[in-house]
Amino acid sequence: MGNLVIFGFTRVEALKNNETIAALAEIGVIILLFEVGLESDLKEMVEVGWSSLLVAVLGVIAPFILGWGVSAYFFQMSSN
Repeated sequence: MGNLVIFGFTRVEALKNNETIAALAEIGVIILLFEVGLESDLKEMVEVGWSSLLVAVLGVIAPFILGWGVSAYFFQMSSN
């Protein structure tokens, strides 16, 4: 809903700062995390341990390095 204003749809703009919507969203995230926790099986996680660890580490490190590189590039360009 956040970028719909780009396409001229402005009816949902009032929901951006609505405290009720924000509270419901936070409750929804908590319920979703609880549900995922219930469905998690430790035995299955151990079986895929190294590959899942690699995916998790690369999923954190790669965006960090790419973000740093892009920001360093743009800061270098803006200082010239």
